[in-house]
Amino acid sequence: MVQTGTLMLCLMLILITLTGIHGFMVTGERPKINSDAATSGAYMFTLLALVTLWSIRKAFPRHYPLPFFLILFVSFILLGVSETRSAILLFSLFFLVAIIHHIMVSPWRTRVMWISLFAALLIAATFSAAKYSSHLLNRIETVKTEIEQYQNGDTSTSIGGRIGMWQAGLWAFTQHPWGQSADSRNQEAKHWLDIHQPDNQIAYLNIQYHTHNDIIESLSLQGIAGGITMIAFFVALLVSPLCGKKRYYEGLLLAIPVIYFSMGDSQFYNRESPYFILLIWGYFVMMRQYSASVTSAGLKYCHGKFI
Repeated sequence: MVQTGTLMLCLMLILITLTGIHGFMVTGERPKINSDAATSGAYMFTLLALVTLWSIRKAFPRHYPLPFFLILFVSFILLGVSETRSAILLFSLFFLVAIIHHIMVSPWRTRVMWISLFAALLIAATFSAAKYSSHLLNRIETVKTEIEQYQNGDTSTSIGGRIGMWQAGLWAFTQHPWGQSADSRNQEAKHWLDIHQPDNQIAYLNIQYHTHNDIIESLSLQGIAGGITMIAFFVALLVSPLCGKKRYYEGLLLAIPVIYFSMGDSQFYNRESPYFILLIWGYFVMMRQYSASVTSAGLKYCHGKFI
């Protein structure tokens, strides 16, 4: 059952990847990946890719390397065309850690084979993606430019807009520390922008949706109680895999991305992301119970007979 489910995850991920890449090649627009925005779609796809990779490693412990790195590679391509910088950075770090770990634990002959394979894939990716890499490279280059612009007082950038929304959201929280309606929060935030950053049009246009930070979003709407609840949720996500007699480090594949993405965006604004996060959490719980049952059965059966 676990292997069948893992194969279904792989098939679904490949279909999503092919659909997203095809849409990008035809329209030139960033794929939204079953979401209302390219960024939130990339966040959910990152979680799906990490869960799929973990499932491959769990379900096929002896034969995982080839499908593992194939899924890793195609996932990175889709995140690349999504141009979501935070998702690309997180997945790139995971990509490097996975490659280094696999090479370090492999025999030296296998190391040579995998290093050669990675080099071939890198060369192939460089040539095949050259036509479409300009969008991604421009997105990465703009990060440095936007930081420099913000330091020089220009807030009309993506980073400047986010910082402006965070400041406005925190100010709105101080005005109503016990909570307020969304309309009231938006008015308070826009009032702060009018006074302090009147030229920050990105923040002014997007503050009506959310503040691009889940903790600030909760503070500005539900007040102190909402902020404490959100922080407690993040702490529980991060700490629970590390507690108990047996550690379940796979839970960090959910905790780290959720917390990381929530610092620069709001994953709990739309309906898709929270549902998807709960589904992944349920999947890990199910797999934990499966692993426990397998271990229990293995302890009862030894040397060809039950004990």
